[in-house]
Amino acid sequence: MAGFRFVLLAILIAPTLALAQASRAPVPAAPTEDVTVNGLRNVPDAVIDKFIGAMTSPARAGKIARWKTGVCPKTTGLAPKFAAYITWRVRDVARQIGAPIAADDGCKPNIHIIFIDQPQALLDGVRKKSPAYLGYYDNETQADALAKVTRPIQSWYVTQTEDVHGALHFDSHVTGGNMVEVVLPCIFPPCTDSDTIKLPSAQAYATTGTRLGDGLSSVFFHVLVVADPARLSDNAVGAMADYIALLALTQIDKPDVCGTLPSILNLLAPDCAQKPGAMTQADAAFLRGVYKITPTTTVGGQRDEVAYQMRRVLGGEKN
Repeated sequence: MAGFRFVLLAILIAPTLALAQASRAPVPAAPTEDVTVNGLRNVPDAVIDKFIGAMTSPARAGKIARWKTGVCPKTTGLAPKFAAYITWRVRDVARQIGAPIAADDGCKPNIHIIFIDQPQALLDGVRKKSPAYLGYYDNETQADALAKVTRPIQSWYVTQTEDVHGALHFDSHVTGGNMVEVVLPCIFPPCTDSDTIKLPSAQAYATTGTRLGDGLSSVFFHVLVVADPARLSDNAVGAMADYIALLALTQIDKPDVCGTLPSILNLLAPDCAQKPGAMTQADAAFLRGVYKITPTTTVGGQRDEVAYQMRRVLGGEKN
């Protein structure tokens, strides 16, 4: 299947977030900050490898997913200036790490960032009406588990597999039989329209058939990030924007583990001694590495390529 239309319908959410230190993060007139910070040098290879292993969750094709189409984030549920800042920051980080960005400010969003007082109610609606937004799952038990909100900020990834001919296949557990139509109704009114995904239930991929790389790659189609304001009142907008940007630009399924290198993900991880207030040098080096990998090689090869890029930045590269 060369592609399909997949629209997350407009969701109007009323609550406004009272944020600590919010005045420190106005919407900038122009990009003035970088995604890197100083302080990491001569990091051992083993530490870098462990960091990458924890940060990378292969998609259905067994590859690290990236954005191939231009990212187009949209933030709802906050006061307009804070929502605009988070949206801007995701685009700014994408620009700095080499991810594609939608040129048109009026683009159709493919990253929805939703702040809502009852996040579980939102995901219950997604699970019931539009489970495709949960990402890939093999059975109903897995879908139920995916729909559970367990973190203050949580993400869900819809991916596609691209074959050697450039054909895109929606990553779905449905196989065999006839064409399946999945209706995506309005989750929360008011909504503007609805859409239907037509899925060929038999998946046929054109591959190279070699062990060095099968010719398949994984690309993002949609990312949903949901945040609970009640659990984030002690965090500055800038820190949350960087945290969300990391989740929106690479697939991280378990961000609640304290990393081997300083990371913005430590911000919400329990029992972390270091909780950076911004994206770290390790985070930025990792993201840049992800967007330089060979998309069709094995996941092991992709992780090695990310490690090489990180060693160049962190000073651990061997001659």
